[in-house]
Amino acid sequence: MKTRKKYLLSALIIIFMAPLYQGCKKYDEGPVFSLRSKKARLTGKYEVTSYLRDGKDFLNYVDKFESSGYDFMCSSNYKETSSGTSEFIYEFTENGYVDITETFNKTIIRKYDFNCSDSSFTDSDTEITFGEWEFRHKKNDLRLTMYYNGSIVKEEYEIVKLTKDELKLNGFIFNFNNVEKAEIELKKK
Repeated sequence: MKTRKKYLLSALIIIFMAPLYQGCKKYDEGPVFSLRSKKARLTGKYEVTSYLRDGKDFLNYVDKFESSGYDFMCSSNYKETSSGTSEFIYEFTENGYVDITETFNKTIIRKYDFNCSDSSFTDSDTEITFGEWEFRHKKNDLRLTMYYNGSIVKEEYEIVKLTKDELKLNGFIFNFNNVEKAEIELKKK
């Protein structure tokens, strides 16, 4: 009988404490509990596994645009299609700096109405952007201040997930008079 009361008391404590424990969870997708500080979990090198900007896949893309202009060399109108892939590596340092390395490969295909042969070319490059990071709003949010070609771009994110191996961010990029919604998933390298 005494053992039965202990089990009943333990069960009641768990039932009443579980909602409180769940309410302490810092980020929507976890972790529920971590012995590592948020700064220690963020610090390191990440590969972007998913990157949406304004709902478009920023890692694999296909853009179609038609020229209303005229190619005087060929005496013809043309349509261009570009497709490609990008790879992003984010590196967060303990002292508040962040480097973003983007490597992209892009193919542009130009199709003419007449008089010229269709053409295509491939462009590949690597760009490194430097900036600073800081936690905001009780470490629920992450701000990146990036320096692109002499201009400052602010990126404001809600941290959805921050484990020792994964980071998930939802927010906005304030890019020169333009605001883009961004959803980024990163995995530690």
